[in-house]
Amino acid sequence: MKRPSSNLFLLIVLAFAAGVRFYGFPWMDFHHDEISALLRTRFDSFADLIDQGVRVDGHPGFVQWFLWAWTGAFGYHPGVVKLPFILSGIATVWLLYGVGKALFSGRVGWLAASFMAVLQYGVIFSQWARPYAFGMLFVLGATWFLLNYLRTNKLRDLLCFAGAAALCGYTHYMALLQVLVVSGMLSIFQAEKHQRKWLVMGGLLAALVWIPHLNITLYHLSLGGVGDWLQPPSPDFWERLIAMSFNHSWVIGGLAM
Repeated sequence: MKRPSSNLFLLIVLAFAAGVRFYGFPWMDFHHDEISALLRTRFDSFADLIDQGVRVDGHPGFVQWFLWAWTGAFGYHPGVVKLPFILSGIATVWLLYGVGKALFSGRVGWLAASFMAVLQYGVIFSQWARPYAFGMLFVLGATWFLLNYLRTNKLRDLLCFAGAAALCGYTHYMALLQVLVVSGMLSIFQAEKHQRKWLVMGGLLAALVWIPHLNITLYHLSLGGVGDWLQPPSPDFWERLIAMSFNHSWVIGGLAM
C-alpha cells in the first residue's frame, strides 16, 4: 500500500486546524480581554491611541495599532475582527511543521503541527483578537527565516529574520524573550563561525527597528503591574513561575531537565 505523501498529511492537519478554529465563525462571542482591547481603539488620532490605548495596557503596541486600523476600515463585527487572528493561527501550524522538520525530521514536524492544530491553547488563542496568535506567528517566522539563513547564507533570509524578530518585540514581551532564546541557541549550536557575525548584525538591525517602541517598554516596566488584575511580582515570583511551568510536578520537571 502506497504511503500518503507528506504534503497530503500536512494538508489534512491544516484542514483540522482550520475546522476547529473556524468553528462558530463568524458569530463568535468576544472574550472580555478582547472587549478591553476594542474599547481602546475608539480614538481619532494615533497619538491618543498610544497614550490611552497602548501605554495603559502593559503589552507592546503592534496588535493595538493593528486593531485600531482594522476596525477603522472594516468595523467591529466579531467575524471581521477575529479573521486575521484565526488565519495567523492556521499559518502557525504550517510554520511549526516547517520548523520541526528543519530542526529534527518530517515526523517531528507532523507531530508538532498535529498537536498545535487541535490543542486548546492553540485553538483558543487563535480565536482571540489579542497578541498571542500574532506573537507565535512572528516567533516561528523568525525561527524559520533564521534556519533558512543558516542553510543558504542568503541575505534575504537574514533580513526577514530581523524583521520578524522586531515584530516579536512589537507584539508581546514573551515573544521577544522567546525569539532571543531561540536565536541565541541556534547561533551557538548550529551557526558556522563565519555566520555568527552576520547573525549579530541581524540582531542589531532588529533592535534598531524596535527602538521606536523602547520608550513605551520602559514605561511598562516602570508600572510593576497593570491595575488590580496583574499585580507586581512577589519575592517568590521565579519559584512560582518555574513550578507553574512544570505543572507543579517534580516528575515533569525532571523529565524536561
